[in-house]
Amino acid sequence: MSKTIVRAISLSKVYRRGKVNVTALNNVNLQVLSGEIIGIMGPSGSGKTTLLNLIGGLDKPTSGKIFVDGVDITALGEKDLADYRLRKVGFVFQFYNLIPTLTALENVEIPMALAGVLKKERRERALNLLKMVGLEDRADHKPDELSGGEQQRVAIARALANNPSIVLADEPTGDLDSKSALALMSLIKDLNKRNGQTFIIVTHDPIVAERCTKIYTIRDGRIEMA
Repeated sequence: MSKTIVRAISLSKVYRRGKVNVTALNNVNLQVLSGEIIGIMGPSGSGKTTLLNLIGGLDKPTSGKIFVDGVDITALGEKDLADYRLRKVGFVFQFYNLIPTLTALENVEIPMALAGVLKKERRERALNLLKMVGLEDRADHKPDELSGGEQQRVAIARALANNPSIVLADEPTGDLDSKSALALMSLIKDLNKRNGQTFIIVTHDPIVAERCTKIYTIRDGRIEMA
């Protein structure tokens, strides 16, 4: 039986915009089981990315708690939170966020270098990850020498570099054509099955939604099953 890997309890996030309070999330409760592929949908400005950022430790809630593997990440100090982001979570963004002056291999190595992995070990692991995403023959290419779909595959390999429990993806197919989006979701499902990682994906894309284990919809800062 799968265990709960993410539990959000009464999660709210309010931003101050000048003299106005804007509620991005309003008393959200969410439970994600280990090994699931969760899709989060909803209109622009509904709070989807805010929820992802809170789970990823990139932002802190105004109120409520988030437990990841039983640890309350909302109670962590900055040092422990940085370690959590480095080792427990992988991030995939819409526009890849690869460093243009580095090769695909070097981009994948970055999280391991930050985690103190020795050069020989991280190079070997980075090559294995590129092989896993079907890009071992593109290891020495820089981002501008790769297609959008290939860059996103490098971004996924980088997200997996420190073997995280959770991969958070914000509109990962938003910059891809439908063929590349299909290929990317096939890769995610394969990696999920092979490695057991949990994926939480913010998306507008029906190609992504159809391939998720569960879909949640956020409207006006509140979450519900789709």
